[in-house]
Parts: sequence; structure tokens; C-alpha cells
Amino acid sequence: MDKKEYQLVLDLTKGSSDPEAIFYRATAYISLNQPVPATALLVENREELFKANPVLLMKVTFELRFIQKQFDEAYKDLEWFSNQPYVSQAVEEQLRAAPALIRANERAATMVKDYSPEDVEKILLTSPDDYEVLSMLSYVQSHHLSDYISLLRQITVSNRHPYVRTYALLLLLALKDPTPISFLKNGQVYRVVPSELEPPYTGDTYNDFVNAMILMAKDPAVSGTSHEILNDYIMDVYPEKVIKAKDDRLLMTAFIKLGREYLKSSLGIEGYIEMYHLDPKAVEDQASQIKGVLDSTPVLKY
Repeated sequence: MDKKEYQLVLDLTKGSSDPEAIFYRATAYISLNQPVPATALLVENREELFKANPVLLMKVTFELRFIQKQFDEAYKDLEWFSNQPYVSQAVEEQLRAAPALIRANERAATMVKDYSPEDVEKILLTSPDDYEVLSMLSYVQSHHLSDYISLLRQITVSNRHPYVRTYALLLLLALKDPTPISFLKNGQVYRVVPSELEPPYTGDTYNDFVNAMILMAKDPAVSGTSHEILNDYIMDVYPEKVIKAKDDRLLMTAFIKLGREYLKSSLGIEGYIEMYHLDPKAVEDQASQIKGVLDSTPVLKY
């Protein structure tokens, strides 16, 4: 997978009943832009995959449904997952979040093709539904974005959910807006020039860090969850810079620790601490700080 030899992965995993091999096979199909066989594979092996890694199964299943705009099927998947025996708190949290996630993706996919400027302004500035506002921001991103620069500035400095305000800020960055803007986030006042900001999830440092963390974690479920936690944290603290060095093993270990805890893994991080000569307290403090920020982010309203 690391070498992007997806057809080889398909050849090597053909006919395998091992859950890890099936997940790799599904990922290879997705990477080859073949969501139909990937979905069929997961559905066919659903019971065994749920036993092996329910969180990863739900995540990939819903992503595939969204790619194919199969929202009725996504609700049926959710019903199936909800009827399974209790596994862990992580599974329950994902189940609770799933209806809103399906609804948001369905709304984004079925959004009408055109809105008047008055409609856009009304939704962006007055809608109580954060998901509706996020969907509208996605809409304006591909419909004369520069026409809405004033609204984007208003949202960035508003009391909206942090995700909504950060999305608006990123759209200002995309527009290379040179106008300084000040806003409060996580108890800190930021004064930035959007055109001078660095986009999240990009650049060699980010990519090299993520690839190194994936190799460290080894387990696809842990690496995937740790990567997701990293991305959530980056969004929660943006425009702060999270990754300052591509080989920051302490930071990688902190995210792997959080990923394992989320998945209720019994494995610890002692091996990483010994291998990379890390201070256990420093790793714990870093993980606690990250978790504190994530836990303090309010739930999206819908």
C-alpha cells in the first residue's frame, strides 16, 4: 500500500478471509476509484469485519456510501450496525454521530444548483443549523466565491461553531484575501492575514509526518484513527501550526496513544518510548493537551 501498488494488493489478497487482508483489499479498490467492488466486499464480509474492527468498518462503509451518494443504503447500514451487540464506547460514539453525518452528506449532495445572493446570505448569517451553513459554504466555494468575501469575513469573526468559522477562514485563504482579520478561538485572540496563512493538511512536513506515523503504528485501524485525530486537532487549533518537524516522534507517539485509547486497544506505547528514547511524562502531557482541546470543542448543532 505504501508503494501505491494497488493491483498487487488485490492480487495478493484475492480469496483471503483474513479481516486485515479484506480491509487492505477494500482500500486498494478505493484507491483505484472502484467503490462498487469495495462496497460489495465489505457487505459480503460484514459480520467478520465488525468483530475484527467495527470502528474502521463503519468509517469505510459510510465513506463509500457517500462517494456513491447511496444515502438510503447508508441508513440501512446504520440500522444494521445499531442492532449489533455492544462492543465499546468508541463504537457507540460513532453510532451516535452517524445520523448527522449521513444527513449532512445527503444535504450537500442534493443541494439545489442555484441560490440567489439573498438566500445565501440568509442561510450563512441566520441559519441555526451548523450543518446547513457548512453545506452552504461548500456551495459558495464553487459558485463565484469572491462574491461572498464580506460574508466570509463576518462568519470568521462570528460566534458560530469553530468548524464553521475555520472553514470560512480557509475560504478567505483560498481567495488570497490580503485584509487582516482578528478573531477569538480557544480563548486566544488571533490577528492574521488570510493570504499569508499555510493551508492545513498540505506540504512535505505534514505528508512526511503522516507517513512516518502510519509506519510507526503498523496496525491500519490504529494508524487510520490516529491520522483522523491528528486532522481533527489541526482543524481545532488552526491557524496554529501543529507539526513543526516531520520526524517529531514524541508527537507521533501521542497521537498513536490517543488512537489506541479510542479503539480500546490493550497495547501500550512503552515500545515507542524505549525505541525513540522519549520521556513518558512528556508523551502523556502532549496527549492530554491534545485530548483536552478535542474534548472542549462543542458538538455541531443540527
